[in-house]
Amino acid sequence: MDRLSTATLLILTAAASVWLTSVVQGKEKDLGVVINIRFKSENVFDKEAKLSELLEEKDLHYFSKDCLEQPVIPQRLNSQTFKVRGDHVSDKMANCLRGDIAVAMNVPEFLIVENENDTFSESNIKREMLQRLQDSCADCQFLLLHEITLPEAPAKDEEWRIALENKTLTNSVLFKLEISRMGLLIRRHWLNQKIEITKELPVAVKLIGSGQRITSSDFEYRTVRLDILRDGVPTKEHLIGRRIKRPLKLNEPIWSRFLEPVYLVEKGAPVSAIYQSSKMKVELKTVSKSSGQIGDWVNVASPSGASVLKAKVIGEGLVEVL
Repeated sequence: MDRLSTATLLILTAAASVWLTSVVQGKEKDLGVVINIRFKSENVFDKEAKLSELLEEKDLHYFSKDCLEQPVIPQRLNSQTFKVRGDHVSDKMANCLRGDIAVAMNVPEFLIVENENDTFSESNIKREMLQRLQDSCADCQFLLLHEITLPEAPAKDEEWRIALENKTLTNSVLFKLEISRMGLLIRRHWLNQKIEITKELPVAVKLIGSGQRITSSDFEYRTVRLDILRDGVPTKEHLIGRRIKRPLKLNEPIWSRFLEPVYLVEKGAPVSAIYQSSKMKVELKTVSKSSGQIGDWVNVASPSGASVLKAKVIGEGLVEVL
């Protein structure tokens, strides 16, 4: 075991930390040395990135390739550091090393794994893609259907970011991958991805005729797979009592655009117009010149009837002059 001297062990380079002990006359003796090995592979998940291939000198080649055939899945600590729990690798690795070179290995609490740009991996790119999709629809579920072919990895001093290019989400989306250094764009790549979109929607459980008012027995909420993600999912409260613009088929999702608008202010109908400031509040009766839903701007007649005022619909038959 002379070859496992402290000086020799310190020749190895950073970042997967393990403690070694030597077996002396049947007893373990702690060498008190941490071996640090830096992963040179562009991708730390690469099965070919084995410790045995990363040692700098052949006479230090103690580790059998068979000891590390399976890649480990690290947990990100920060942008450049990953953590792997020791119990993921301890028994297999320790037994393998003992059998190979009669060196007992006390696997630490975790291994630290680094490379030139640890964050640039397929799993992290997919994670960022899913986050961009989730940003566009918080209550949707997304599934990436294709593997990703990664471009050349950024250098250690370069940064990368992913942006979603689609304004309307469909089953095929486009991502923009930009690599920069000190805020300056170095290169840009385009990544196409097929996705599955699911969302909870109100679905007709029977045929609903045009102009019919919706009741609670006409629909139920289900998780629906979508080819295109549209805006406007009505809540249960907004559905009940509303009229349908066109007939709905059995199992057809109900979107807000299928509903007749609800006008809280009707053209030609009397309304209460409110004007208020920090010092006073005035309410008068007038007539609306147009129809509007909550939040819409409508025209109302002035008290004299000689002019038209703009007002915001704030309730049924109620507007506010601003």
